[in-house]
Amino acid sequence: MHLVEYNGYLFLATCSFDYLKWKVFRYAENDRGWIEQQSLGDKALFVSMYGSYLRPAVGDTDLADKIFCICYYINVSQIIVYSLKDGKQCENSGTYDWIVNDSLQKVWIEPPY
Repeated sequence: MHLVEYNGYLFLATCSFDYLKWKVFRYAENDRGWIEQQSLGDKALFVSMYGSYLRPAVGDTDLADKIFCICYYINVSQIIVYSLKDGKQCENSGTYDWIVNDSLQKVWIEPPY
């Protein structure tokens, strides 16, 4: 599970064990409960075991309404790209031969607005 704050709202992203199915919920303060979101709109969600961020997909609408997740396995890391709108993993997901136990942590690079 990944808990993310964006513009004063709390979002919760959950995925299946194999990362093939994702759900995103927004906390409704008035109802004191979680409401499932069918879309992220013009935003992209970046998740990893080191941090999660919901950001506007500025300048590239292909990033909008997608979840990007770095998944760590024993010898490889994989970037999962999931379309919340389509409800499935995108074809551009893939496995990359990164060193998992290196001294530098993997980071999401956020350009200035």
